[in-house]
Amino acid sequence: PSAEPAAPPATAADAVALRKETENLLNRGKMKDAIVKAREAIAADPSDANAYLYLGSALQETGHWKDGIEAYSECVRNATKGPVNECRQMGGRK
Repeated sequence: PSAEPAAPPATAADAVALRKETENLLNRGKMKDAIVKAREAIAADPSDANAYLYLGSALQETGHWKDGIEAYSECVRNATKGPVNECRQMGGRK
């Protein structure tokens, strides 16, 4: 069986595209897909607060409140750009 080739490392442009895709999914009410894309966006750029906010929002929309708070907390701990303060306002802790 042939192994799948490893995906190339994500770039900043990938992170921006993933965030936009996540936002689009959220706006269309596709929460489960948005959760997957938000996690990809965070993996591509863990320093951007927006992806954590999208993840937390999608998790909470699907009833996973504690996981949403954890996403906001990850944001507070890891994000260095974007609306990090919003993560704190949503209940994120260091």
